[in-house]
Amino acid sequence: MATTEGKRKRIRWAPERPYVPPKGPLIWFRNDAGPGSTYAARLARKIAREQMKELNLDDRELSLSLVTDEEIRRINKEWRQKDKHTDVLTFPLHINVGSMGDIVISLPTARRQAEEGGWTLEKELRRLIAHGLIHSLGYDHVKIEEAWRMAAAERRLLGENGMVGWAYDTVFPQRKRPVRPKPKK
Repeated sequence: MATTEGKRKRIRWAPERPYVPPKGPLIWFRNDAGPGSTYAARLARKIAREQMKELNLDDRELSLSLVTDEEIRRINKEWRQKDKHTDVLTFPLHINVGSMGDIVISLPTARRQAEEGGWTLEKELRRLIAHGLIHSLGYDHVKIEEAWRMAAAERRLLGENGMVGWAYDTVFPQRKRPVRPKPKK
């Protein structure tokens, strides 16, 4: 019987290397959507990273959370005084230039909307994350003119209508894009 007593294991020490930060945007991710949400979590991180690169936001940070309907309703009530659940909430952070802010997505609502729309969960997450990122950049859809600008930004990012464009095309199919008055000479 062979023993290892008396033998010393040789340890090789690697030279100390400087810290190299990861390339691309930094995404702080939280998955509180419950069981069965691992695939969606992987998709959401991948989509957010791709869209941030597309928007040239490689040097920015983003907080992205997947939550349940109950949690998003609680957040909506606490921060927006609206006691109802929604699909996505965005909290832009204008103080720190390096951070985009927080995007919170209700995964059960995203799954329902994907099923009702007849498309995949991946496509729905793309729409929701794009909507949140564009809100973080300062776009809004309260007034019709702002909504057209936001819809155009979503269209550029997604290559098709996003949430705002789809909603306004459905509600106002006969309405044409507002025309800016020509400047007087």
